[in-house]
Amino acid sequence: MKFSTILVAIASVAALAVPAHAADIAVKRARAPAPPPAPSIFAPMPISMWNGLYVGVNGGGGWGSSNHTATINGLGGSTGDFNVGGGLIGITAGVNQNMGTWIWGVEADIDGADIQGSSNIFFPGGLGGATLTSKLESLGTVRARAGLNEGFWYPYVTGGLAFGSVRGTANFGTNVGLAGTLSDAQMRWGWTIGAGVEYQLNPVWTLKAEYLYVDLGNQNNMLFDQVNFTTNIFRVGANYKLNLM
Repeated sequence: MKFSTILVAIASVAALAVPAHAADIAVKRARAPAPPPAPSIFAPMPISMWNGLYVGVNGGGGWGSSNHTATINGLGGSTGDFNVGGGLIGITAGVNQNMGTWIWGVEADIDGADIQGSSNIFFPGGLGGATLTSKLESLGTVRARAGLNEGFWYPYVTGGLAFGSVRGTANFGTNVGLAGTLSDAQMRWGWTIGAGVEYQLNPVWTLKAEYLYVDLGNQNNMLFDQVNFTTNIFRVGANYKLNLM
C-alpha cells in the first residue's frame, strides 16, 4: 500500500470520528440537569407564627359627637348633638395565639387624647347663655381580637371595654346672670367595637391600622350638666414582639 493511500485512509477515519464525538457531547449536555435558578429578591419568606407577647405605640385621630343637658335652678335645656374631633397617641401591649387558620388575642392600650367640641345653650329666667365644651383627655381599651391567619397579614375584628377621662366645661362669659368658667373631668367606663389589619414586616416587627367605635355613655359633670360622649377612632401603630412565649 502506498504511503499516500494510508494518509487518505487516516484522514477519512478522523473526519468521521469528529462529528460522532460532537454528537456524543451534545447528547450528554442535553441529559445533564439544568442549573438551579438564581435567587430572587421577591421570593416569599416562610409563613411566620404570630404567637407571643408584644408591645407597641399607636396614634391617630377621632371624630364623633357629644351633647349637654344642663339645668340650673330647674331651668335649662339641651345643646343637642354637636361634633367633636382631635387626635390621640399612646402605647399598646397584647398577646396573640395562633390556632391554625385563626389567630386569637387580647390587646390593651392607653392614649393621651385631645378630642373636643363646643356648643352654646341659653338658660331662661335671666341666667343668660353659656358655651358648653366636651373634651376627651385620655382613652384606654381592653379588647379581644380574632381574625384569619393570612401569613404575613392578620385581618381582625375586635371589641371590649373602653374607659377615658371626659371633661365638661361651661363658660358663662361676663355679661349674664352667671359669670366665669366651671370645669369638671370624670372617668368614664363604656364599650368599644371595631376592626383592623396587621402586617408582619419581619419576625419581630408589625404594622397595623384599625378603626374603633367608642361609647363612653352619659354622665353628670359639674353637678348640673349631663354630658354624653361617643367617638370614632382611626389609628395606626407599630408593635414589637418580645419572643417570651
